[in-house]
Amino acid sequence: MPDNFRLTFQNNIAFVDFDQKDSKVNLLTSDNMSALSRLLDQIKDRKDVRALIVRSLKSGSFIAGADIREIESITTEDEARAKAKAGQDVLNQLDDLPFPTVAVINGVALGGGCELALACDYRIAYYDDKVQIGLPEVSLGILPGFGGTYRLPRLVGFSESLKMILTAKPVKFDKALKIGLVDRVLPYGESVRARRALPLPDDDVLQFVDGVLSRKYQRHIRKSAQQKFLDEWLIGQILTAAQSKKQIWKTTRGQYPAPLAALELIKKTFYLGDRQKILNEEAEAFGRLAVGEISKNLINVFYLSEKY
Repeated sequence: MPDNFRLTFQNNIAFVDFDQKDSKVNLLTSDNMSALSRLLDQIKDRKDVRALIVRSLKSGSFIAGADIREIESITTEDEARAKAKAGQDVLNQLDDLPFPTVAVINGVALGGGCELALACDYRIAYYDDKVQIGLPEVSLGILPGFGGTYRLPRLVGFSESLKMILTAKPVKFDKALKIGLVDRVLPYGESVRARRALPLPDDDVLQFVDGVLSRKYQRHIRKSAQQKFLDEWLIGQILTAAQSKKQIWKTTRGQYPAPLAALELIKKTFYLGDRQKILNEEAEAFGRLAVGEISKNLINVFYLSEKY
């Protein structure tokens, strides 16, 4: 099997570059997740590593998600739970590294790709319309299974995470910056670079990392009074959840269980402090949905849409 990850070092900064051979996009297949796990094991105890930067070498694409063929092949809830937990474990390795980690999002970061970025401490996006960040799993009849329902609400807040997960709609770089999904937008990308001369990406990325290491960078998200009410007050969250449920029923007429399952999961786990308990709940919910007929049918619809 070709090695789709490359590990390099520059001034005690580790770079993990992802380039899946014989594929237009990077996918978090089981083999790729195992390879990433081995790579993270190599660097987790190195005292000379000051930070880790995760990049994609694919043009206009970070990571397109998990391998839908693997999800389609799942036949039992036990198998589905095991697959979710395996992915969660790898991203926990990334989350638990003792030095700062940065995902450089140069394009599509969907599903597992978004979840991998969420497992990093910081996220940088290109100023490029190719950047789309989201968790579209409910459109396939499932829900995020690699920790997305745990990390996204704690990063962007209760209401924004529900919007992203329940509608399956990705956000562009500007919206991602506004809601705190990314920490910095860098003024380049292929479409922009074609119009004007701009500095090489590594310069600005390394400058951001230097700011993190010197503690000059502080994350600060400005929220309106209404947004604070919806995110930080229990009554606001209750109202948001009720409105979300009403919208789900209006849109799906109760025919698609995934959005409701995702909503109930986030409501149930938002105030839990134990990461593993939350991830176990996520894996259980993923397992129930992944073997359902509705998920299999929606995956077939996805294949048809890709074909035509």
